[in-house]
Amino acid sequence: MQLSFQGQLSREEFLQVMRAHYRVSQATVIFRLVVLALGLVAVGNSVLRGNLDLQLVVIFSLGFVFLLFPLALPYLALTSFSRNPNMSGKVSGTISEQSINLRTETASSTIEWNSLRKLRRKQDILLLYHSGNTFNFFLKRFFRSEKEWKKFIDLAESKVSNPKR
Repeated sequence: MQLSFQGQLSREEFLQVMRAHYRVSQATVIFRLVVLALGLVAVGNSVLRGNLDLQLVVIFSLGFVFLLFPLALPYLALTSFSRNPNMSGKVSGTISEQSINLRTETASSTIEWNSLRKLRRKQDILLLYHSGNTFNFFLKRFFRSEKEWKKFIDLAESKVSNPKR
C-alpha cells in the first residue's frame, strides 16, 4: 500500500495543530477564566475596602501568569510558523508500510514507523510523535479522499505502539 499527500498549512490550521499538541480543551479554558474572574473579584474587593497589599498583588500576578500562560502557548508558537518556510510552505510525500517520506521546498525526510512513540488525533489532525515535543502533523485535507485518510489513520494506529487519542 502506498498513499500520497500534499498541502500547505494555513495560519489557522497551524494554531489548531498547536492546540492539539498542547491539549488546550474548552473545559480548561473555561476553568482558567473562572478562576481568573474570582481572583479579579478578590483584588477588586480589596481595593474597594482599601486594604490592597503588595502580597495580594504578587500572588494574583503569579496566578494570572500560571492561569493564562498555557493558553498562550499555541499563539507563541506562531513565531515559528511565520519564520520557518518548512512549516508554512508546501509539503508533499508518500506513506507506505515501511515509512513516511516528506518533501518541502527546502528539505526532505524519511520517517521510519518504528521511530514514532505515540500518536494523537484531534478532529481532522493527526500528530505523530518522535518524543514528547517532537512531532509531525498531517491534516485530513492533505489526502485525496476520506478513504485514503482513513487508511492512513488505520496504518498509523497499527504501526505506532502507544496511540493516544
